[in-house]
Amino acid sequence: MSFEWTRRDFLVMLGVAFVFAWVFIAWDFLYDFLLGQLRLPLWVSSFINGVWFLAGFIGMALVRKPGACLFTETLAAVLEVLFAQWFLGGYPIDVMGEAYTHVYAVTPTPLPHGQLLGQSNDGRYVYEFSVFNMVAFVGLLEGLGPEAVFGFARYANWSLPVWVTAGAAGAFLEWLTGLYVTQYYLYLGLQETVLTMLSSLIGISIVAGGIGYLVARESQRRATRELPGVAKA
Repeated sequence: MSFEWTRRDFLVMLGVAFVFAWVFIAWDFLYDFLLGQLRLPLWVSSFINGVWFLAGFIGMALVRKPGACLFTETLAAVLEVLFAQWFLGGYPIDVMGEAYTHVYAVTPTPLPHGQLLGQSNDGRYVYEFSVFNMVAFVGLLEGLGPEAVFGFARYANWSLPVWVTAGAAGAFLEWLTGLYVTQYYLYLGLQETVLTMLSSLIGISIVAGGIGYLVARESQRRATRELPGVAKA
C-alpha cells in the first residue's frame, strides 16, 4: 500500500474539511446555547465535543494514509474560523468572553512585544497577544493526538479499539488545551475539571472513534467489492 497522497486523496480531504467547517460552526452555536443560555455545567456540554473531531477521523477513514487526520482536522478548523469571520462577523462561541483571539503570557522579565496588562502579586509581568484565532491551533492539536495513535498502529490496524484509543488521545489533548492554551478550564474547580475531562473522553471516544470506525469499515467494504474478480452482492 502506497502512503503517498494522490490527487483523489487530497480532494477527499479538502471536501471533508469544507463540509465539517460548517458542521463545526453549527456545533459552535449549539455549544454556546448550552452554556450561555441553558447554563449547563461544562462537563455536561463536553459530551458533544466528539463532533469537533469528526473531520480528522472521517478524513483518515476515507484516505487511511499518514497525515490525513492531522491535515483534515487542522484545515477544517482554519476554514471554520475563516467562514465565521467572513459570513457571520466573528466566531460564534462567546461564553465568559471566550473568543479565542488572545493568548496570555506571564514572565519574570519584561518582553519586547505584546500588550502589558500589569504585574501579578509576585511581581511577574502579564502580557496579552492578539492572534488569528486559537481555534486553528487547537484544531491542529486535536488532529495530532489521534494521528499519533494511527501512526503507532503503523496505519495498518483499523480495528475499533484503535479508533477508540485515537479518540481518547484526542480527548486528552483537548483537555490539556483547555488548561494550558485557551486556559478556559482554569475557571473551574478541581471536581468539574476532572468531570469535564471524563465527559470529553467518553464523548470523543464514542462519537469520533465509533463513527470513524464505521466509515472506515464501509469504505473498505466498498473498495473490496470494486476489486476485479470480487463478486458484487
